[in-house]
Amino acid sequence: MTFATTLALPSHEKVLNSVNVQESISCIKFSSQSDRILTCSWDKTVSLNDVHSDKLIDAFKHNAPVLCGCFTGPNTSVSGGLDKVIRFHDFETQTTSTIGNHNEAIRCLGYSEERELIISGGWDKLVNLWDPRASKSAVRSLDQPDKVFSMDCLQNLVLVSNADRSLRLYDLRKLEEPLFTGDTTLQFQTRCLRLFPNCSGFAVGSSAGRVVVDYVTQTNKPFKFKCHRGANGDIFPVNAIAFHPLYGTFATGGGDASVCTWDWENQRRLNLASHYLNSISSLDFNSTGSLLAIAVSYTFEHGEDPVKEKRNAVVIRTTKDHHVKPKPKI
Repeated sequence: MTFATTLALPSHEKVLNSVNVQESISCIKFSSQSDRILTCSWDKTVSLNDVHSDKLIDAFKHNAPVLCGCFTGPNTSVSGGLDKVIRFHDFETQTTSTIGNHNEAIRCLGYSEERELIISGGWDKLVNLWDPRASKSAVRSLDQPDKVFSMDCLQNLVLVSNADRSLRLYDLRKLEEPLFTGDTTLQFQTRCLRLFPNCSGFAVGSSAGRVVVDYVTQTNKPFKFKCHRGANGDIFPVNAIAFHPLYGTFATGGGDASVCTWDWENQRRLNLASHYLNSISSLDFNSTGSLLAIAVSYTFEHGEDPVKEKRNAVVIRTTKDHHVKPKPKI
């Protein structure tokens, strides 16, 4: 019996059996143009799978664990990790090429459709911008005060969180200086962050089971709340955040093996699902918000665990309105 078959899932969820990884899943991403999903793993693999047919379309390998990846088109992606190399892959022709390198591990990757730029964040304290049509040198490098731990790219904005908990927000149209710099109000290490779908604000998750919601304009006060806590007071990291593209609510995935959805404007939890039997390492909604991809994978909260590291699955949830749609105020 495989780990996937031991998951007791509700009728609106299914395991994507065509995703077969041997070590922890680091990142999952939906294509913005189809219900195909990109999966990056510590077993050095990057795969493309079709959600509806549950078939593997193509897969390739890096020379070291892969920490991040994203689509750059309907059939193309970039990925990076501990081998310090950004690899561009065309799934239609099944060819791979090198975009560029960092001096240390590549932790984050994003793509700006508006500017046709690849954005990479590394442990070498750099955010680099790459033109995939140009030579293998960054068109711009943005120095960071510490290792890049998390990053999100949406429209013309790039939001970066570093190991020292500092934040940098950049506008790709005018990179002379950041739109703002500052520190997150969370006291512990940042694990993940995401921009609002309308780019008016962002949410940041920490290793201490808290999320802070803040605003790009800095005119509204940020607020934070506790989540992913055990019944006996145990605190688990918030490993992933994903915003619903239509409703603006968001889902969080934690080290407590649960996924929560939140109506952050009314400051209430909409749904809790805690049946996954392993940590949640990554989340992503599809372009319509009808599907939520959930990476069930150990994220080393308690150090190395050979058993948990082999328990990996990608679960696809068909969303229900009462789980993701804000409830009217009473």
